[in-house]
Formats: sequence, structure tokens, C-alpha cells
Amino acid sequence: MREFLANLRQMLSSMVRQAAALRLQQTASSLTLLTLMAVVPMAAAGLLVLTALPAFGTMRANVQRFVAENLFLPSFSETVTGYIEAFVGAAEQLSAIGTLLFLATALTAMLTIDRTLNGIWRTQRPRPLAQRLALYWSLLTVGPVLLGATLGLQVRVAAHLGDWGVLVEAIARVLPTVLGVGAMTLVYRLAPNARVRWVHAFAGALVAACLFEVLRRLLGVYIARFPSYTVVYGAFAALPLLLVWLFAIWMSVLVGALVAANLRFWGVALGPPHESTPASEFDRVVRVLTEIVRSAPHRVPAARFRPDFDGDPIAADRIASLLAAQGYLVRVWPVSGEGGAAGVWEELWLPSVDLPGKTLRPVFDRVWLGPSDRRSRLRAQRAGAKGGIDPGGELLSRPIGEVLGAPTGEGPGAPISEGLAASTGELRVAPFAAGQAAPR
Repeated sequence: MREFLANLRQMLSSMVRQAAALRLQQTASSLTLLTLMAVVPMAAAGLLVLTALPAFGTMRANVQRFVAENLFLPSFSETVTGYIEAFVGAAEQLSAIGTLLFLATALTAMLTIDRTLNGIWRTQRPRPLAQRLALYWSLLTVGPVLLGATLGLQVRVAAHLGDWGVLVEAIARVLPTVLGVGAMTLVYRLAPNARVRWVHAFAGALVAACLFEVLRRLLGVYIARFPSYTVVYGAFAALPLLLVWLFAIWMSVLVGALVAANLRFWGVALGPPHESTPASEFDRVVRVLTEIVRSAPHRVPAARFRPDFDGDPIAADRIASLLAAQGYLVRVWPVSGEGGAAGVWEELWLPSVDLPGKTLRPVFDRVWLGPSDRRSRLRAQRAGAKGGIDPGGELLSRPIGEVLGAPTGEGPGAPISEGLAASTGELRVAPFAAGQAAPR
């Protein structure tokens, strides 16, 4: 029991830190506004198949009724679904180009959600665009068909169990939760470009469903007892209520994703959290590359670098993902291993084919300047500063095989990386304050 509580406390503290780093509330707010803009295109795409075939007319009615009864609150469900149906009907009159742009809005929203989930799982690269488009288009089109088929099966089962009214009512109550948990399990399992266990995805989906139901009941009680929105906004009360409700939905989804992403660290010693400066991050990069270059062509166990990362698997996974994304190394882990940060110490790191000819300039820019979307802004700041970033001499532009491949003559085993460290140790960085964390 004590071990369980310790692991639970570690996971919750890790979730709180990650939520603060990701600005979870702001992320949920941005997704809320994005959903408000894309709800009609997504509904149109979801009902595309059900609308195209007349045989699916009854199925479409069942899906619309199910969504109205279980996704929105009763106080504004009829108003919102009425507007959505009217907008979807108007969208059917668009031209071919307009329809393509209309559906592109829905896919853009899904890709934004995909990027958010990959950020929660700390993945450096998302899945290929073609795979993501195929995945989310399948969810938008095949999902409503499966939902309609499930609802049709429920009607038939209820007809056969006519004398078992209690059982039929229990199935009707449980079915929305079961379908919601199943859908979120698939999203958590398939959306991130990381290895996610089914049990972790299911646990996160279960937490999201429970939180969704609690928030739904609390918001329903608040609206019923304190109808201030209706008094103030009148006929427009559905809009602010819809925004609040969408925010609650996204908070539930993101919290469930945090649970699913952090369950992989259950029982893994994460070590004390610490902030890393760009200088310390680049120093770790140089140490890892030095060991890999010296050991080539042999593979290097990642556990060898445990002291360099203070035993923090998240920090090791961050550096390894950065170097893999930049084409410096290849990560290999056992088939039965966890993969990612949770199993980083079980991995083997191999040099890439072109590692000896690569330079340190790309990874240096990535560590010190951050992602490309921030680079232009930082360069503009640097241009107006007196110091700016010292390029570290010509060592950053020389092949890694020459810089890190052999020890110097300054002493037994003294690596050339010490000369690089001495050169970059005098860096004058105007945009970064002392002790500021490295861009992630």
C-alpha cells in the first residue's frame, strides 16, 4: 500500500508539472474556440455517409438523438442541435471547392488535436501526414456509422427483452459511457506517435469519462439552480453555456490524456525535477555524441548515460528524441520493452549512417534557439543586442568525426569535446537569462 501511494504521488506531481508546462487551461480554451468554429464541418463530415445513402435515414435520426441526449446538457441541447442541423443543411448547397474547404476545416481541427496529444506524450515527431489524415477521416466518417449500428442493435435487443424493463433501462444508461470510453481509448491509443498500452489508454479514457460525467452533473445543477445566464443573455444564453460546456469536455479529455501518458512512469524512478539551461542541455548532447562516435559502429546502452541525466528518464528521452529527429542517432529497444521515456534505459543508441560527416551546428541552433517558429524572433532580438550568440568557433562547422572522434594530446584520454566545451563555455547569449530552461 505504501508503494502504491508513493507511485500515485509521483504520478500526480508529474501530471501537475506537465499540466503547468503545457498550460492545460489555455490549451483547453483554444481547443474550445476551435471546436466552436469546426463543429459544423465536423458534423457535416460525420453525417456525410449517413446522408448519402437513403437506407441510413433511420440510423442518422438515431445518431442525432443520441448525441443530443448524451453530449450536450438538456438546458441547451435542443437549441444547439437545431442550429447545427440547420447549418449542416445549408452546407449541403456549397460548391465542390467550397465543400473541400469546408471539410478541410474539420481536418485542420483534428490535426490540431493530434498535435496537442503528441505534446502530452512528449513525442518529437507526429505520424506522417497521410496516416493522420486517413486516421481522422476514418473517425469522422466510419465512427457515426458504427454508432448508428450500435444504436440499432440496442433497439433490437430492447425489443427482445421487452419483459425485462429494468435490464433494458440499465443498458440504455450504461451504453453512452461504454461508447465514450471505447472512443477515447482508441484516440489515446492511436493518435500519439508513441507506443501506448491498451490498459493505459483505457485507464485514461475511464478517468476522462468519469470527470466528464461529474462536470456534466455539476454544471447541470448550477444551471438549474442559478439561471443567471438565461436572465442576462436571454435567447443567446445557449452560446456562453455551450462555450463553458465545450471547455469542460476538453478539460476532461486532456486530463484523461495526462493520466494515460503518465501511467507509463508507474514504478519508474523519475528523480527530482530540475530545470535545464541551454548550456547544460548542449553539454549533455556533446557527451552523448562523443560516446556514440567513439563506440561506432557498436551500439551504446542508454543506461550508460544515466549519471549524465541524474537518473531522469524524461530528460534522457528528450535529448535522445532531439538527436534522433536531427538524424544523429537511431534508437532501438526490445520488442517487449516500453519504448519512449518509460523504457529509455533499456534502449540501445546507434550512430546514424551519416553521423561522422554531420556537424554540431543544427543541434546547437535547436538547443539554443529553440524550434523554428521562434528562431526568427530570437535572431531579430540578437541582431539588436551588442553580444548575441557566439558561434563557438569553427568547431561547430567541422564534421563530428573530426571534432569528437579522437582524444587530443592534452592528456591521457582528454577529449576534443573539452575544447568545444571551452569554446562554447564563453558563449554570450543575449536573449536567454541565466538559469532559464532550455526550449522544449
